[in-house]
Amino acid sequence: ISYQQLICAQHINPFDSLEISVQITQNVNSNTFHDFYESKNGINTSIITPFYWGEIQASLQIMPFSSKEQDFRSFVGIHPNLILGKQLNLSKKMKWYNGLGIGWYIFYFSEESYSSDEYFNSSVRESELSRNYITQLNYSISENVKINLCIRYDTISTYKKINLTNTCLGISYLLRTPDWLKIFLE
Repeated sequence: ISYQQLICAQHINPFDSLEISVQITQNVNSNTFHDFYESKNGINTSIITPFYWGEIQASLQIMPFSSKEQDFRSFVGIHPNLILGKQLNLSKKMKWYNGLGIGWYIFYFSEESYSSDEYFNSSVRESELSRNYITQLNYSISENVKINLCIRYDTISTYKKINLTNTCLGISYLLRTPDWLKIFLE
């Protein structure tokens, strides 16, 4: 495979298929943020489809964090993001996906920081822009079913940047995109 085929190849039929994935995820790094919070297992769902160049992935990750200090509130991290990447065929059954993206990290806190009469108290949530990198191995166990293992690196743009490295293990199912949805996406 040549460099031009690898980098410049375009899909003839963008949005032709959808790969729906569900993964269990765990935060594995340790930094200053982890002096105050401990992560629990989370879940990651994603949809990947061929794009004009590479593949585009929309995903949603949900992961709870428990505070280690009484002065800090526990929260659930809700992380929708969009990633553009490229998939390489390593063998007939093994593929390797790498991508870069952006997201919106939502901190949904377990308790209010102040009392409010508003229907949705803004003190229980905070949101920040994020940057993402993902590398993922996919192993086909049938024509439509794959087992996947990934490592995600997310940088959340808070006052002090939060860097999270997560591992994911899951399963995905490949299906043909319904015509009505393909027309909408194109």
